[in-house]
Amino acid sequence: MVIVPDQIGFGERREIEDIQHGYDTNSCRKLAFWAQLLGKTAIGMLVCDVMRSIDYLNGLPQLINDNIGCIGISSGGATALFATALEERIKVAVISDYLNTFKDSIISVRYCECNYILGGDING
Repeated sequence: MVIVPDQIGFGERREIEDIQHGYDTNSCRKLAFWAQLLGKTAIGMLVCDVMRSIDYLNGLPQLINDNIGCIGISSGGATALFATALEERIKVAVISDYLNTFKDSIISVRYCECNYILGGDING
């Protein structure tokens, strides 16, 4: 069984004005600022989504609880990394295109602030 939600700020979970600007836009930067205003982090909100998804799946009779994994690429890789570190129900993770040096990743190109953990509550 697989669940593949759009992350907050991406896909169908973008803000209306970002959806109107085309498929290649996202609402990630807005999400990061809004989270900070609430004393939270964007990554915390994404991890919280993973945990609630597991709660949902656990309510289904078909789920085998001992076989929960998490996979992600880029921002999804960051989410998979932190979700696996914090959620003991996740037994295995596949993290792609996230781990890099800060200099070669975050500093070398323009990223939104969702890549920063500013001492906020990682639990969303």
